[in-house]
Amino acid sequence: MKSIQAINQSVASMKAISIHRFHRAKRSIAFIERNDSSFSGFTPLQPGRPTLQGEEEGGIQKAHRMPRPLGRVVTGFTLLEMVVSFGIFSAVIITAVGAVISINNAQVKADNIQNIQDNLRFGLESMTREIRTGKNFSPSGGNAPAYAVLAFTRTDGAQITYCLAGQALRKLSGSGDCSTASAVTSDAVIIEQLVFYVVGQAAGVADGQPRVTVSFRARSRDARLATALRLQTTVLQRERDR
Repeated sequence: MKSIQAINQSVASMKAISIHRFHRAKRSIAFIERNDSSFSGFTPLQPGRPTLQGEEEGGIQKAHRMPRPLGRVVTGFTLLEMVVSFGIFSAVIITAVGAVISINNAQVKADNIQNIQDNLRFGLESMTREIRTGKNFSPSGGNAPAYAVLAFTRTDGAQITYCLAGQALRKLSGSGDCSTASAVTSDAVIIEQLVFYVVGQAAGVADGQPRVTVSFRARSRDARLATALRLQTTVLQRERDR
């Protein structure tokens, strides 16, 4: 009787061990198939959807938690990124400032050129208008036919003298020193050269009608504009020479 009980206990023990090994192998196969990305299909050992992390499957898989960082995570730019960004920003700023400076210099140059042209045009127009209607031309301060000073009689009988003094075109009405006369051009313009080419100023028709050619060379007083402008015109005496 005792031997039969011993045998039954042995059989039950072996059966329990076999069942435990079977379930253990089953769980191993299910775990391998679940972690294998190439596996597809549905088997009794594979669930219909993948088991999520932290979700239990038949009491086999336990919840897994992601490890927390030991310190505070600090985000920002690296030193190399800062250097590259600063270099690009500096290049853009330098280019923009250079363009602004170039535009400003071009504007200043255009204003100076316009100022020179306006001064020369005003001086030339006022001078040629009086020369055209004048008479008794008496140039001086040079060698024929180029002179530095031109004196003549205006239509109203006044004595007019034009000359270059103090880097400005000056006009003298009446007698006196032309260098102390009032300036026709502004202080912003420097008259570098003023030449009167006079032909036929002698009385009579033998040498032709009096003809005066006025030549200017001027530049701006601003040192940023070194370009000089030249202007020239020729005037004939309107009244017939006798």
